[in-house]
Amino acid sequence: MPLIARPASTTCITPMALLSSAGVPANLDNQALGLLLFDWLMARKAAEAHATALADWHHADDAAHRQYRQTMGAYDEAVEAIIGGPVVLPEIEDPGPVPVAPDAEVSFGPPCPTAIGCSATEIAAAATRGVDFYAVIQKHGAQMRALPPATLEDLIDLLPLCVALARENHIAQLFSPTAVTIIETGPGPASVKTEAALKELARLIRTAPQEQIVLLGPLMRTDLPAAIPSLGSLIYDCGEGLRHRRANRPQDALPELRRQEPLVIMVECRDQLSPQLQALGLPIVALPPLDADLLLAMLRRLCSATGYLHETEIRRRLPTPAALAAISPDGLVYALRQSTPFAATDALTRQAERMQRDQGGAGLGLVDLHLPQAVHDPLVQLMADLEAWRAGDLPWTDIETGWLIWGPPGTGKTMLATALARTAGVPLIAASYAQWQSTGHLGDMQRAARATFEEARRAPNGCILFVDEVDAIGNRSAAGSDRGAAYENKVVATLLELLDGVVGREGVIVVGATNLPELVDPALRRPGRLGRILELPLPRPVQIAGMLRHHLGCELPDIDLRPFARQAAGISAAGIAALIRQARATARAARRPIDDMDLQQALDGQRPRSIAPHRERIAIHEAGHALAHHLLEITRPTAMRLTLTGGMVEVETLIEPQTLAQFEARLQTLLAGRAAERMLLGDVSAGAGGGEGSDLAMATETALRIETVFGLGGQGPLWIPGSTQHLALDCALAARVRKRLDAAEKATSHLLKPHLDALRRLAQRLLVEEEIEGEALLALLGEPVELKP
Repeated sequence: MPLIARPASTTCITPMALLSSAGVPANLDNQALGLLLFDWLMARKAAEAHATALADWHHADDAAHRQYRQTMGAYDEAVEAIIGGPVVLPEIEDPGPVPVAPDAEVSFGPPCPTAIGCSATEIAAAATRGVDFYAVIQKHGAQMRALPPATLEDLIDLLPLCVALARENHIAQLFSPTAVTIIETGPGPASVKTEAALKELARLIRTAPQEQIVLLGPLMRTDLPAAIPSLGSLIYDCGEGLRHRRANRPQDALPELRRQEPLVIMVECRDQLSPQLQALGLPIVALPPLDADLLLAMLRRLCSATGYLHETEIRRRLPTPAALAAISPDGLVYALRQSTPFAATDALTRQAERMQRDQGGAGLGLVDLHLPQAVHDPLVQLMADLEAWRAGDLPWTDIETGWLIWGPPGTGKTMLATALARTAGVPLIAASYAQWQSTGHLGDMQRAARATFEEARRAPNGCILFVDEVDAIGNRSAAGSDRGAAYENKVVATLLELLDGVVGREGVIVVGATNLPELVDPALRRPGRLGRILELPLPRPVQIAGMLRHHLGCELPDIDLRPFARQAAGISAAGIAALIRQARATARAARRPIDDMDLQQALDGQRPRSIAPHRERIAIHEAGHALAHHLLEITRPTAMRLTLTGGMVEVETLIEPQTLAQFEARLQTLLAGRAAERMLLGDVSAGAGGGEGSDLAMATETALRIETVFGLGGQGPLWIPGSTQHLALDCALAARVRKRLDAAEKATSHLLKPHLDALRRLAQRLLVEEEIEGEALLALLGEPVELKP
């Protein structure tokens, strides 16, 4: 007969017992040990809260204090009754009533579920009404919680950490003075929350009385140190959570091993570990994905007053394991906010069904996009500010309401705006300059723009107003004096007027998007309009893996997507969605479910045939860029890849150019690909040219600004607004820019010439491995040179 209720653990040992007695059974599995550790930590937090409140009481006879002592006494009595040995709680079978005999050898400890004495029919009838009789206390039963209270934050962040550490039997080792632990957090910002949870775990254990520390030894099946040391540096080896903290760069991990204190290294994925760290064979603790057992543990602690659940019915209602693992953290938070176990389960099932329907991306939330930390954190803060404003805790004037998102074409700017609206729970009102202009002449265009902003103002609960192609509206500082310039001036003036009228409207968030932020009129980029500017780069492999999983939904649940993500480096967010659509189309044509070969075929189809013969040249080109970035030290190369469409080098900016030497160094990094091709192959290709984001385009723009905007060129302190279009009209200016570019390319060749062996090694390694990053990349590069002021 199926088991339909199960207590928090297989024996009647409670966290309160651990606070006062010894005797943890040896037959508990690691999952149960992890849950028991979590409950112990929650009991410690409850005791701390009680001690804080007790400090404010004026005498020990306070009624609340007496009640607390009575409650603790009841727990002690319950523990003393069973502490002689393991007491196995009964398995309640279905169907049939559960007999409750006064002389039964084993019975439910306090508090008692309503299911005791009810028939299976009554229990099932209650379940159809959304009531779990196992989670509800009998009216005549003891009115106390079976488990210590836990917050949503504790359940979502700390409980999985406890389970992961217990599964690896690694809790005691974590605090050894010589311990080095790697925690694999998964993609996204979860690593930052895991850091906070780990610090809280360490704090609660460190501050516990010595007699309770001793009890943790048998709980963890090993002895803890008599004095728990503090955890050392938390190093994100390749994650983004602490990228802004220089002391936590990947190359700092190995020196940290010399310190005589516990060390924790956090990574999104174990593949990100440097070769040196991988060679050490360090233990890796992987945070578990959301599964049925973990969810049931959360529900027992949040939605059950007894610690029991109608487990069979809940498992029946849950989505598939793959769908459950794909639930976003935001979705889990929403589900656990429900008041009953069945309501929480049904909320998760609805989300899984919606995800299955929204394979094209319409159901994406912020978490699902796996954004870089520099983009994710400000937008999550915006969502939190909106919640605080709705609750009346934050005035609207304190919220950043105008945003400009920029990045290469196809990075998912429209998708990001859609995810913002979905996460905020407000409608998305989208428009673009092309859409407005298509309505007719200038007057029609202005009326269409006003209609869009008026729709946003009328939104009853606010909205996300998304304006695409902001750069196409015009830039008055770059305009001339012809009729086209007059048209642009009027369009910009109209948009400024509309922005000033809507940005202050409570509930309306304006998001502009552009591929070229420098072409956006400066007045539009001022604070109070589109003043908060975020760069949305092409997704990294770890983000691509998350996007692939989202678009696949419940399909291919057991496949490792990381190799496919590495192959897809350089593909835009829109391209990733198209990749999955193509793979599904292949499977449909064959009248079978999608498989990994469909994914590989779709990836191969994205690779231009013209690229294959030139892969050696592409590798040399990218190696030149990486080496120049490293040698000149205004940027630091962090990764280089061969992609489906060519190659790319990721860099971290160290110095924003201000002096002429720094701008010339930037020119050298942009032209280093051409120089490397010429030095190793004898000629150059068109690979540095192309669109507005190409090497030559950016180098020409930089050289032009040196001459006309920055006051660092041959004309001295002269400021001439304009764009590269002026080069076609001003031959003298074009000659000066050309001369500067020629000099920069010559200087780049001079820079790379002493390092040709390193250049060849780097290109050959890239050709073989297709991806080099972190310490492996640094090991292939030579010493940097000192940049002259």
